[in-house]
Amino acid sequence: MRRTTYAALPLALIGLCAAQSQAQVPDPILDRRKYVQAEIYDLAPARRAEWEQGRYSMNGIWIGLGGYHFRDLDAVERGVINLPFTSWFMFHGDLRNDRDRDAQVRRLVVDLWGQLLPWLWLGPSGAPAIPASQKENYAIGASALIADSDRQRFLLARLVLDALFYNRLNTVGGHRPSPTFHPEIEARWAAGEWSVYSRLDLTSLTETFFPQTQLRSYQATSRAEYEFHFRYARPEWEGDARFDLLGLRDDRNENGQRVTYRRLLTTSRVEGLVRPLTAPVAFRFGVRLLTESVHGRGGDTYQLFRLEPGFRASAIWEAGTNQLELGYASGLPHFAFTLNGSDLDQGHYEDSAYAQWEYSPAKRFHLRAQLTWRVAGWRFGGGSVLFLAQF
Repeated sequence: MRRTTYAALPLALIGLCAAQSQAQVPDPILDRRKYVQAEIYDLAPARRAEWEQGRYSMNGIWIGLGGYHFRDLDAVERGVINLPFTSWFMFHGDLRNDRDRDAQVRRLVVDLWGQLLPWLWLGPSGAPAIPASQKENYAIGASALIADSDRQRFLLARLVLDALFYNRLNTVGGHRPSPTFHPEIEARWAAGEWSVYSRLDLTSLTETFFPQTQLRSYQATSRAEYEFHFRYARPEWEGDARFDLLGLRDDRNENGQRVTYRRLLTTSRVEGLVRPLTAPVAFRFGVRLLTESVHGRGGDTYQLFRLEPGFRASAIWEAGTNQLELGYASGLPHFAFTLNGSDLDQGHYEDSAYAQWEYSPAKRFHLRAQLTWRVAGWRFGGGSVLFLAQF
């Protein structure tokens, strides 16, 4: 692959970005700072551990909004309901509506569980259509929950058939030769000062054929998500290791032109927090390594490989129900990008300093506001707000 000089990189990048309008390359592909910003907007490890712990024992709301400006916000909107009707019959609901500039995930699943054994819950699972006007999106399946008495250590297995009635109920004449399988496995184990959480969420390849009178005559999509979180927490220090994976596939035939999109994203993190006994401040630090591979073909063909190491450091002051965090996060994204046979290798430093205030009037009730500043570019870098509650 041909390497350009550092002085020519901005011109080459501008040229490639200008070609995106004709090349059908998604706009966020070459965004150099999006993952630094996403790292800052994410939940702190302790807050994420709270959310994981209460997945099947509490009701919860998680709403986060953030972005460079108000015209282009990323959103995390999640809700969990655990409603025991009797000592042996329980309703569980899980709502997810996450959105960023790359993709959107809209997911609702409900479980009706009966307790067969002290540690085993079984029952049907499913989902109404979202939005309700699209009746073909109903899902039906079943699930099993193995858990201890307070359901904070658990193993969930669920299999749902998404849009099971699609062929009969859709109004556009679409046809799917096979059902869409949506298996999920989620587990958490904790003992004393450590905990382990893992989640696997798969959506099988969904092929849809449309009448030739439609602009889109074929589409095939699939999605894979995996999370792993190990945490060890003591009063004087905390340590966390995380791994996240996202795989997407989207093939289409539009206006007689085939469009192909493949994406694989992995992120590995190691983070720590130290509370010195003689200081009123705690120190947080972490490192991460992100890899991303994107292959696309439409009117043009492009490939991207992104390697991005980064680090984060901050100081945290706690005073009663208030917490102030001042920190710095960085990333060194390196791109290997090919567009119609033209290659670009680029490395660039991105960073953000941030100020964050969190108000926690109760143990599991948190409000957070955040502002960021691009130090390298010396300009405003965006902001976010977060609401996290479990009850």
